[in-house]
Amino acid sequence: MSEAISILLMVDPGKGHVFPFSPRGLGVATRPVAKLWRENAEALFLDGSGRVLRLGSITLRRNSLLARVGLYLGIPVPADFGLAPVDVGLDEFRALLLDCRERTRDQFADDEETWWLLTAPADEVRAELGRAQSLADLHARLRFPADEDCLDLL
Repeated sequence: MSEAISILLMVDPGKGHVFPFSPRGLGVATRPVAKLWRENAEALFLDGSGRVLRLGSITLRRNSLLARVGLYLGIPVPADFGLAPVDVGLDEFRALLLDCRERTRDQFADDEETWWLLTAPADEVRAELGRAQSLADLHARLRFPADEDCLDLL
């Protein structure tokens, strides 16, 4: 399995964000569980096999009072994030991705962004993603950055 296959594409239509997401981010909670749910309820994740997923569960590994207080203070706590499959077709997902790409570019225009999806001209991105024959193929065409350059916290 190549490194790029392990990276998830995170698309959040509510916020209009699209980011490469490291699976390492599914092992640590940085905010109270209820807040994580509210902030990420609409987020979709595309994995390398072409599955579209969304948060199905968040469980703290140590559900103690100390762990919950730590979350309120912003201290990372080990957690398990379960992802549940969502039925989304290629055309629908591609349209959502392109919309969120534009909104992400507008919101983060001043950031030093190096990911192809956000820096390439819109015509090039549309053409490249338009050639995808499946969701797995779409994932493969995203030219993800290295894992250490991906978002790794929710």
